[in-house]
Amino acid sequence: MTLAQTGFSVRSTNQFSLLRTQRFAPYFATQCLGALNDNLLRNGLVMLVTFGLLPNMGSTPSILANILGAVFILPFVLFSSVAGQLADRADKSRLLQSIKLSELGLMAVACAMLWWQTTLGLIVLVFAMGLQSTMFGPVKYAILPDLVRRSELTGANGLVEGGTYLAIIIGLYAGGFFASLGDDSRAGLGVALLVVAAVGYGTSRAIPKVAAADPTLQIDFNLWRHSRKVVGFSRERRDVFAAILALSWFWTIGFIVLAQLPGLSADVLRGTPQLANTLLVCFAVGIGAGSLLCEKLSSGDVDTALWLVPVGALGLTLFTADIGLGLVHVNSSETTNLASFIQSPGNWRLLADLTFIGLSGGLFSVPLYSMIQDRTRSTRRSQVIAANNILNSVAMMIGALAATALLVVGAGITDLYLLCAIVNTVIVTAIAMTNREFAEEIWRTLRRKR
Repeated sequence: MTLAQTGFSVRSTNQFSLLRTQRFAPYFATQCLGALNDNLLRNGLVMLVTFGLLPNMGSTPSILANILGAVFILPFVLFSSVAGQLADRADKSRLLQSIKLSELGLMAVACAMLWWQTTLGLIVLVFAMGLQSTMFGPVKYAILPDLVRRSELTGANGLVEGGTYLAIIIGLYAGGFFASLGDDSRAGLGVALLVVAAVGYGTSRAIPKVAAADPTLQIDFNLWRHSRKVVGFSRERRDVFAAILALSWFWTIGFIVLAQLPGLSADVLRGTPQLANTLLVCFAVGIGAGSLLCEKLSSGDVDTALWLVPVGALGLTLFTADIGLGLVHVNSSETTNLASFIQSPGNWRLLADLTFIGLSGGLFSVPLYSMIQDRTRSTRRSQVIAANNILNSVAMMIGALAATALLVVGAGITDLYLLCAIVNTVIVTAIAMTNREFAEEIWRTLRRKR
């Protein structure tokens, strides 16, 4: 069932008016609450270990953050092809409800693991949450063109990305808040995880019914064979495949930047949990703002929005490099709380860099997601998005392993940021040079905008 068949009003194209509609609001709330719980669990675990409230199993905060990220991403590599098939075969709203119900069960297990202070068990649970998110990913993006008009698609994606990072902000602050509770931190985190999962399941039940795109599809459970097949689907259009490659790199650089922030706060700045949260929130605020700006800067047109992609790529390079350059001379030997950090004018450079990295990421990613959704045929949309998730995840896994390896052999966090800036320039240029049609389309759009 498409938007035209739902019977819901579509009179306004203002992106924020979508939040008042029954066709979009329950979906928006459901995906935001899912993102909130992912980040409550992962960031809460990192914070509790970083500040001595859970056993650290002999790892530093930076290495643990990279390991947890890799564990969470692994199911996307393994099971995205099955998730894409299920999303194309099933009623997407019913599928979302089933996935959210499984999240509620996982959060009950998380409460037990926190009570028993079983860090290894929680790491296994992070893998299980990654699997749940793997099932959620294709249907999350594939259902959107069925709920909104094409003229609303860029704005709707901007709201999804902005809302996701608003949820991340809350999750990040909550992680630091629970870490500050001392002995009560584990109980507080467990209750929060259960409540968010329960509310998310409730909102999922209000998502409009959307008929299956291909109800006769036969599920292929051979993970390797069908993963190759869905990646092949994504290559049917060179512009779509180029967008997927660009998004894969975006998620990799975003993962590396975010994963280092708790360690940057604790090891380099000698900061408190509140300072670590503030650094993470600056990035999240930036990407939320950049995502919401896309609709305004493109007038809601999917094709026009492509001019924002090179602008975002340039910003990622400049501001990531500036973080590395700004940290070269930082050598704090005393504990730094949030108030004293903010009082030093030089530290505002770091906060600004993180915010503008996020803003650049929003400008870079939202037009690419909209283009993939718009230019992929409906019967394969979920599977192409699954291919996007596979390639994104492989790229992030490689990034996580490379970052961990560099840290193990003695590289500093500053080195990682400078390296990301250099590699960003190389990879974005390579994608443009090897996908001429896609690059020329962006160039034509940029010239029209000028």
